Amino acid sequence: LEPGQPGYEGCDDGNQVDDDACRNICAVLRCGDGVVAQGIEACDDGNPVDEDACRNNCNAARCGDGVQRLDVQVGQPGYEACDDGNNLDSDACLTNCQAAACGDGVVRQGVEVCDDGNNDNTDSCTNSCTRRLGSVESNPATSCKAIVDAQQAVGSGAYWLRPTGQGDAFQVYCDMTTDGGGWTLIMKIQNNSQGQRTVSAVNRAGLASIANTTLAKLSDADINALTPTAFWNMCGRKQTVYRRNVNVAWYSNHGVANSCSYDRNFWTGVKGSHSSNWSSVSWLYRSCGGGYWSNNWGVLSGIYTSDPNHFGCYTGLHHVPAPTAYQAMPAASNNSWNQAGFVLVR
Repeated sequence: LEPGQPGYEGCDDGNQVDDDACRNICAVLRCGDGVVAQGIEACDDGNPVDEDACRNNCNAARCGDGVQRLDVQVGQPGYEACDDGNNLDSDACLTNCQAAACGDGVVRQGVEVCDDGNNDNTDSCTNSCTRRLGSVESNPATSCKAIVDAQQAVGSGAYWLRPTGQGDAFQVYCDMTTDGGGWTLIMKIQNNSQGQRTVSAVNRAGLASIANTTLAKLSDADINALTPTAFWNMCGRKQTVYRRNVNVAWYSNHGVANSCSYDRNFWTGVKGSHSSNWSSVSWLYRSCGGGYWSNNWGVLSGIYTSDPNHFGCYTGLHHVPAPTAYQAMPAASNNSWNQAGFVLVR
């Protein structure tokens, strides 16, 4: 008899075992006949559906076989959101057959910059799987203000900057709370030093903290690259804020011996504190890192003169106290040189 004719037998082993090589209907056991061949087939559901628990090759479905199961729902055992059949955990389908997503702790190449798997939106990797601006050396900002403008500030502290866009990035303290934040620390003035009177950087690493007043300064190139519109001078726990003339480049060493009358036209306004309004004054002197108007000296950073008696910074005649966060500079009386202080710009 030929296959298909009545009474045709593909085999006949004379036993009543239906899951050996010869079925009880005298047909040769095959994948897809609905009978699991013991020791040969892992499963046999007898249907042509390849996306259920039993593959059409009579192997049990598993994550990583390249076929996505469609017979189970989200949350049920065996559910697969995807199955690309590879061992790569950095593409769109993870090796656990779940779709890659920001927050799964695995960085998806070409899509995510980072993925730390947590819900902390204040660390270096945001909840959108991007690097927070200024949080790591590889993603520096141009200024502290740029970080505020990008709405990526997470409090005052050290941030990575590269103001000129060239060279190595470095850490600088950013005040992200005072008057809206965005203030970049450019100078720490030591009471017994005149080292701030240079166009070059000095101890740049020391600008990452306001815990001390050890001499530190950015280079003039970096200061000008910050494009500041205001200088915030603090000395002896007193403060003055100067509005900068943006048409004049900053220069930290241009004065003459025993003279604060050298005018570089740096300032166009002044105020005693951030809460005050800008005052356009009739300047008598704009020098020594500050100014003199109406018989009133503001806080001076002391960067212009070369007088051997003028070390550190000058407290001026203002009585406005500096914020308590800057207590590393000792308190001093008015009209006093040889003090410690800070200069921040924005």
